[in-house]
Amino acid sequence: MDSNEGDWVTVIHRSAEQGDQTISAHWKTGSYAYVVSASMKYDQGLMSGFDCDSYIRIHNPTEFGARISRQIPGFRSGGEGPCLYQANRIVGGDGEYVDPKRFKTAEDLGKFINDKAQHIPFFIKHNSFAHQVEYRMIWITDHEVNDFLDIKCPEAVELCSRPTKVFE
Repeated sequence: MDSNEGDWVTVIHRSAEQGDQTISAHWKTGSYAYVVSASMKYDQGLMSGFDCDSYIRIHNPTEFGARISRQIPGFRSGGEGPCLYQANRIVGGDGEYVDPKRFKTAEDLGKFINDKAQHIPFFIKHNSFAHQVEYRMIWITDHEVNDFLDIKCPEAVELCSRPTKVFE
């Protein structure tokens, strides 16, 4: 993700049962994940904004992600999809009442919040970037990651092409 996007998200779980209940957490994401971002549209202005003059097309993003995952040390899970453009980094929803006694440790609460949020925080991007029509692939690992990972994966490259003609 872009370094200026931030990596904190607020996760909220609400229930109207038993007199109303709200469980919320301000949660740090991203330190265990690699992310690839792309646009789902060709736009000359967008390319200029990123200082590029070409692009590649990934013909099967799901298979591409699976092939890349085999090259990532400590890979645990992944996801892909379009970004969710919104004014704030909040994930939330209504659900069943949760007995607070189930949270015996901070890890118990963390697992609950992680299960509620799933991979959604990785796809939240501020409304001001909606023109990018971004699609992301994420790879979650079992360790903190570096800023980048240099891998060679010819089996993923074969799912890509460089268009010879651009249609506007």
